Amino acid sequence: MGYRKNRKSGFTLAEILISAVVLAVMSYMTYLSFTSFSETEIRGSDRIAAQSVINSTYEGIKQDASVDEIVFDTLADVPLANISVAGYPENYFSQMMNVSNEAGSTELKRIDIYMNWTDQKGLPQSAQRTFLLVRPPDVQAGSIKGYVYDEVTTLPIQDAVVAVVAGHPNSINESVLTAADGFYNFVGSNGDFLLIADPDYQLQVTAQGYISYVTPITEKIQVFPDVETVNQDIFLQPATAKIVGNVVNTSIVPNLTLSQQFVTLYQDSAIADQGAGDPYTVKNGAGGFSFEIEFTSEEIAADVTKCFTLVTGKANNLSSMHEYYYPYNNTKTCGHFCDDGASGLEYHPKGWSSSVVPETGLVDANCSNLWFGDTTTDRLCVQAGDIISVPVELVSNPKVTVSGHVTAPADAYSGYVYAYWPSGYQIRTTSVDASWNYSMIISNTTALFSNDVKLRARATIKKEGCCGEIDVAKNIYSDYKYVGPLVLGNNTQNLTVNDCNCTPECGNAHGYIKNMETDTKFLDSSCTFEIGTRAANTTAPNGKWQHECCSCSPDPSKMCIEKGYKKVTIKRPGFYTRSSCPSCGWKYLDTPQINIQHLANVNYDTELWPIKIGSVSGVVIDGGGSFVEGATVTLTEYGTGTVHTATTLADGSYSFNPVIESWPAVGASADDFDVTPMKHTVQATYLDYTSDSDSAVEVLPGQNTVVDLEVVAPVTGA
Repeated sequence: MGYRKNRKSGFTLAEILISAVVLAVMSYMTYLSFTSFSETEIRGSDRIAAQSVINSTYEGIKQDASVDEIVFDTLADVPLANISVAGYPENYFSQMMNVSNEAGSTELKRIDIYMNWTDQKGLPQSAQRTFLLVRPPDVQAGSIKGYVYDEVTTLPIQDAVVAVVAGHPNSINESVLTAADGFYNFVGSNGDFLLIADPDYQLQVTAQGYISYVTPITEKIQVFPDVETVNQDIFLQPATAKIVGNVVNTSIVPNLTLSQQFVTLYQDSAIADQGAGDPYTVKNGAGGFSFEIEFTSEEIAADVTKCFTLVTGKANNLSSMHEYYYPYNNTKTCGHFCDDGASGLEYHPKGWSSSVVPETGLVDANCSNLWFGDTTTDRLCVQAGDIISVPVELVSNPKVTVSGHVTAPADAYSGYVYAYWPSGYQIRTTSVDASWNYSMIISNTTALFSNDVKLRARATIKKEGCCGEIDVAKNIYSDYKYVGPLVLGNNTQNLTVNDCNCTPECGNAHGYIKNMETDTKFLDSSCTFEIGTRAANTTAPNGKWQHECCSCSPDPSKMCIEKGYKKVTIKRPGFYTRSSCPSCGWKYLDTPQINIQHLANVNYDTELWPIKIGSVSGVVIDGGGSFVEGATVTLTEYGTGTVHTATTLADGSYSFNPVIESWPAVGASADDFDVTPMKHTVQATYLDYTSDSDSAVEVLPGQNTVVDLEVVAPVTGA
């Protein structure tokens, strides 16, 4: 009978070693399995990304080729190049593309797109896919047509811009202008429809002075092949309001439009937003007057109302108070219209004001209201889109005949009488008759002003002049005579012009003229220095100019120039003219008048800047790039407006030489000159071609400026 030997508890050393080895092997296998799984997952993500890029590349090519046959025909190989992919390091992927005609057909393209990359273990990887792309069918085009109107007046809007803002991507930039009747359509000058057939179009319509319009998303427009889809009429809401009217003289039947009468808008007693060009002062014309009041989109959304006062007359600023622009015809009165009671007349001195004239009915005026309005009496109120008409009715002013006799020296041979408003503005002039009597008709001053009219007489006599000259005409004047208040009817006013002690007080003048650029004196006699109507040339060798009587006989011992401030003008060939008359000389900043003193020889030194020249040349081509022979090219100089003309040769060329430099001249300092840039204009015209011009031609001294121009032939049948 066998037996089992009793065993001690625990493991032997061998068993422990074997177990450790087994556990290590199992852990290593688990690690290898996990690592393999992770690498497989990463490689799979890379491949998915690569395939996604391949598909996106093809879809882009397919989209472009579907709307443009040229894209299909010009598809070509793309060499291997790095590309960026979101979520991956820069240059991780690279891509290439091979393109070929499938089976030799030009209607079917084989496109092979490859993606290459190196994985995290440094092993090269790649993905590839082949696509077949069929030539796209011919594009089917259509058009949209319709009309654009003003929502308020229902009148057509010309030159509104109608643009495609949604729909087929190939036609998204198309835009057209509306005609005089508001009509638009998307048809080219050759009659081709401009829009791709598509059911998903929206239009945006813009016009100056109107709020933009966009087709509602629920009303998208469908375009069918070879059809002009008729769109419903589009009405634009004005972004402006208008205050219109007409100034008429109701004394004349039918009413006479006063085309020289100004009207001005005020807002809260200030001239309303003068801006560029003083838009709120206009002259009444054959069509009356019209003011456009602008509103922002925020003001329109908030239903903002703007209120104004309309006043007859023109004001350049508030201080003028229309002083120089009182209308010859004054307002029709509403009862005793703000009359001061002195004359019993029904006229107001300032003309007409919507703040004072009652809103309705011919009843007494609101004389307590401010003439130029304020926040409570600005009653011409508008919102965006409103048009209100304001009638301004005027009748003739009351008139006064002022007449009398002018007493003048016995040797006086010419006489005039002047009438001035209190401001000094001359309102009437009349000459005297052979008996030195005068008569003039002016407006009744009580009705126009609280002050008086000023009268003054002038007589002309002959007296001795400087240099001993005789029979020099000399004007002498009466004192001002303040007359008034004038009333209706005749008014006699006699004036006296007293003789004068007209012995002239005279002096001479001299000085030097220098070249401003080189700071050297002119040492010849080519300069002319004019004082008033007298001129003196410089004299060699010292270059000094001198005004004296050696050239104005009969008495060389006399002084040459009458005492007082005189205009000076300095000229020299090849140099910019200088003058103390701002509009007579060039752009020198400081050219003072000369103050001639009695029995003195006044010194006056000055400088001139040299004129430098360059040239202009170029060619004229037509719309096809061919040279145009016989085109007329004109160069208009800045400042003077002098026009030079040339005709192009067989090679289309033209040239102008010499040409004065553009301004500012090289070296001219802002300390001495107005250096506002001024440039020449060059224009080309040819038959009935569209002309071309360049109004910013810069010419530098000693250099040629090239200006090439293009004239375009008219479109046949356009």
